[in-house]
Order: sequence, then structure tokens, then C-alpha cells
Amino acid sequence: MQGVLDRRDKVEIKSYILSLPHKDFKWSRVCVDEAQSLRNQNSSNARIIRLLEADALHLMTATPALNKIDDVKSFGSLA
Repeated sequence: MQGVLDRRDKVEIKSYILSLPHKDFKWSRVCVDEAQSLRNQNSSNARIIRLLEADALHLMTATPALNKIDDVKSFGSLA
């Protein structure tokens, strides 16, 4: 149906905690800024991101956050 905007076409900007109510929705893409905050796999932010269902997950950071191999593994656990 032409002219109808599907929710998957929208852009929404959320904080981690505000994303939680949307965990039952499948996103086409989730972009996470300040991804260094997800290094700890047990952090509340990492748990929230793992609850979100998405076709693609983009982790972005300008902060060097990889000090040890476990830091890389923690990012992989989000996929």
C-alpha cells in the first residue's frame, strides 16, 4: 500500500532503559552509540540490548575500549 509508513521504516532514538518496552518488536536495525558501555556482559545495558530482536546490530564507539580479549567477546555475545 503506497504512502503507508511501516514502523520498521521509522527512526527512533532511545536510551537503553527506554528501549526495554520495545523488546517484543522486531527491528530491522539497532544502532548503539557509546557501545563501550556494553563491555560488561552482565551490565543492565548489555542485558537490555540482548533482549531486542533485530536483523542487524551496529555497535559504535569513539572510545578505545578493548583492553583484553574478553572485551571483544562481550561485544560478540550481543549478536
